[in-house]
This record gives sequence, structure tokens and C-alpha cells, in this order.
Amino acid sequence: MEIKKKTIKTFIGLLIILGVCLCTAIYRNAPSDPVKNQSPAIAVPDYTAEDWRQIEEERAAYRAELEENRQHQKATVTNIKKEITYIESVPLDAGLQNWTFEHCKKNYISTYLIFALIEKESDYDANLIGDDGQAFGLMQVQEQWHRERMVRLGITDLMEPRQNITVGTDYLVELFQTGNEIDWVLMAYNGGPAYADRNRDNGTVSSYAKEIIERAEQLRKEAED
Repeated sequence: MEIKKKTIKTFIGLLIILGVCLCTAIYRNAPSDPVKNQSPAIAVPDYTAEDWRQIEEERAAYRAELEENRQHQKATVTNIKKEITYIESVPLDAGLQNWTFEHCKKNYISTYLIFALIEKESDYDANLIGDDGQAFGLMQVQEQWHRERMVRLGITDLMEPRQNITVGTDYLVELFQTGNEIDWVLMAYNGGPAYADRNRDNGTVSSYAKEIIERAEQLRKEAED
């Protein structure tokens, strides 16, 4: 009798375990709630052909702007790489050439023009004294005509290359500010404004001016090649 009771309890226990396993399996295999797991609906804009055309135009304009910015950055880098501070055929030391390039840049005047004028006036001889002791240094500046300029610029020694170039460049800038062409400016530097006016009125350009203009262009090509 005792054995039968244990058998019945065991059988009942097995039925309970079997029932639990069956319910678990049914729950796991049951289909998911279609409403609960459904992705939220995405609203698709109802674009017309004109709308799509406008969108494509805006995209094209944006791409063009990006390309323009890229080209601008590329050009900027290229210009930086090509910045010139020394010309081999100019017999001035690298430090003075670099200073001259920077000085001319600040004064909005061509360094090649300054070098060409120096070559014509003194052949790059900073110690040259010409015109019967009246013209000094690289740009053959005559102190008698530029004393006020020298005071304004703080210049005391025209035989010092940087000070000499400072005065000569300042005078050239002043001549350019008259609005005249480069040939007039060079003739005025060489012989004074009245001399330049006479040549212009006669329709002539001095060999001095022509040679400097030609040499400046040669120096530019040499530096940029």
C-alpha cells in the first residue's frame, strides 16, 4: 500500500513537470504580438517632379561650393610654396634680398623693379658714390633732394643698404601715386618730373626706363620659373 502511494505521487510529479515543460514550449513558440513589434510607419513626402528637380539643383550647388573651397585651399597652399625670397642672379646676400622682398610687399611695389633699378643705378655696389659725390649707395639716392624724406623715415645713413632702399623705394611709391605710367615714374626718378614730362610730351621713353622695365621682367621670369 505504501508502495502504491509513492508510485502515485511520483506519477503526479512527472505529470506536473511535463505540464510545465509543455506550457513553456507553447509560450516560446507563440507568434509575437504584431501590433507591439510593428515598426512605426515612416511618412514619405509626396514630392513632385519640380520638387525633385529643385533638390538636385541644391545638391549640385552644394557640391560646386565644396569643390570651389577645395580649389581655393589648393591655390593658397601653392602660392605659399611659391613665395619667392631670393633670386640667384641678383648679387645681394640672401638676408638683404629677403628683407627687400618683405619691404616691397609692405609698400605694394615690385621687388623685381627695385632690383632692376639697383642694377642700373649702381650695379649692386652698396659703396658707390656717384654724380660728383652727390648720389649714394645701391639706388644712388641724392641726399640734397630727400632730406625731409630721410627725417620722416628715420634714415641717417644712405650707405647702409636697407636704409638706402627704404628711401629709394619711398620715392618710387610717391611717383607712382601721381597716377603716371611706369616709364614716366622711372624717367622722373632718373631726371626729375619735369624731365619725365618733356619725354612724355614728345612721345619718347628714355633708354634708362626701357632697360629697367625689360630687366625687371627678366628677373620676374627667372624667379617664377
